[in-house]
Amino acid sequence: MTKNMRQHTIKRWLPAGLVLIIFAGLAFGAATSYSRERGQAPGGTVHQVALLADHAEPTALIVKLGESVQFNSRDGKPHNIGQGGGNENGKDHEHPRGVLESGRFGADEAYRLRFGQTGSYDFHDHLNPHIFVTVVVYDPERR
Repeated sequence: MTKNMRQHTIKRWLPAGLVLIIFAGLAFGAATSYSRERGQAPGGTVHQVALLADHAEPTALIVKLGESVQFNSRDGKPHNIGQGGGNENGKDHEHPRGVLESGRFGADEAYRLRFGQTGSYDFHDHLNPHIFVTVVVYDPERR
């Protein structure tokens, strides 16, 4: 293969490769966009979940694709929200620790997730093992 042929091949396939890389990145990070800010998310609704001493209110939400859920500490205690079911002893059996995890946040702080992919997501609090929340994300454009 000559140098010109290699350059032509690279130029021809480069846009497709970039699209695949971007798509893979979006799929990997679809539900992981978050901030610890309060208020309205740019271009979307923010649903509130109050984290209390032994439960969350509400424990289940149905949200539209692109909307956010904000977990708010309302009991004066730290929280650490992670994806997966966990169990009532605080053990994580359904996912490796660190995947879609808020990290520790304190009293009067919050953790926000924006959902970019449809599906059902289970969350629990690593520090308060009786706190569970399920978020179902749907696309209103698809029926």
